[in-house]
Amino acid sequence: MSKPTSNESMATLLSIPGEIRNTIYHLCLFPLSPSLLGLHFSHPKDVFYTLLRSPLFRTCRQIRAEVLSFLAATKDFRLPGIRTATTFLRYIGPIGRANLSHMTIALLSEQDVDVDGGKELVRFMRDIKGVGRRRVVVGIQTTVNMQDGVIGFLTALRESLEEGCEDMHVSWCLLENGLPAKASPQEVARNQTIAGLERALGKENMIKGTMWTLVDARRV
Repeated sequence: MSKPTSNESMATLLSIPGEIRNTIYHLCLFPLSPSLLGLHFSHPKDVFYTLLRSPLFRTCRQIRAEVLSFLAATKDFRLPGIRTATTFLRYIGPIGRANLSHMTIALLSEQDVDVDGGKELVRFMRDIKGVGRRRVVVGIQTTVNMQDGVIGFLTALRESLEEGCEDMHVSWCLLENGLPAKASPQEVARNQTIAGLERALGKENMIKGTMWTLVDARRV
């Protein structure tokens, strides 16, 4: 009987059972960090050199799709700024977007909506689909002027998310210098922000307390 050649006897990653592959993916993709932060994303390399830097993404098309799906489904992505969020969603592609389960987006200024791709972000949000509960948190800087364009953007954002996924929960919180802020009835500007958010995203969906705990993917 002839001996098997080296190619015949060599196991590949795809020959391993899916449960074991998922364990490998978990150990290779920021295993100690349930939340990942994207900072100042505006270029493909900003995504590929941080969140998608694992060599697993450079193996083959099937493994890349599996790894991307696993990462998107198991991490909570924190994305300050519309440009960062849009860049991230663009370069994880349709597979990554479809499998996202938890994401926090921060609106840092009203200019974010027009200058940094608000319409593109809304379009990408429609790709979040599939079964299982999905959660998106929108954090709003307290200095944001809640003009009609901002309220319209937030309303369109919520509608696009709820349109693509049956079990989608959209909530919001106030941010101050990137951290959750306690609502102060004495401040007129903050009251206006709260009123606009309640109108666009629903009063019942406000989050109170500390939830903006971030991990920078460049450092893990």
